[in-house]
Amino acid sequence: MKNKSLKKIAFGLCILFGSVLSAQQSGSIKGTVIDKELNGEPILFANVSLKGLKQTVETNFHGNFEFSDLEPGKYTLVIRYLGYQTIEIDTKVFDNKITKVKGSLSALSFSMSDVNISEELAKNIEEVSRKKERPVN
Repeated sequence: MKNKSLKKIAFGLCILFGSVLSAQQSGSIKGTVIDKELNGEPILFANVSLKGLKQTVETNFHGNFEFSDLEPGKYTLVIRYLGYQTIEIDTKVFDNKITKVKGSLSALSFSMSDVNISEELAKNIEEVSRKKERPVN
């Protein structure tokens, strides 16, 4: 009888320690997203996601973000913000560690040569301009 209860206690302890050890196998990613051209000003509400996973967060008022309870391994962060170039950052997560990341976004640029105005639209613009130039009697 004592032997049976000792086996139950030993089994219970193994289950307890096993679950504690497996629960500790996670890490997190913390980071900041800044504007490259504006002297490192934080970018508010940028979209940060983990490529291949459905986890997405937004940066806060200080440009900070966090992913927690991640399994150790390699991840790719995808950082997006309207009007800026999307970037991807490869990083690693370790047991019980915080991986720190800084993402610098550059504003998108375009020139007028990138803009294509159709012939019909150009005629409409010209016609409206001529109407504005006519004197009113």
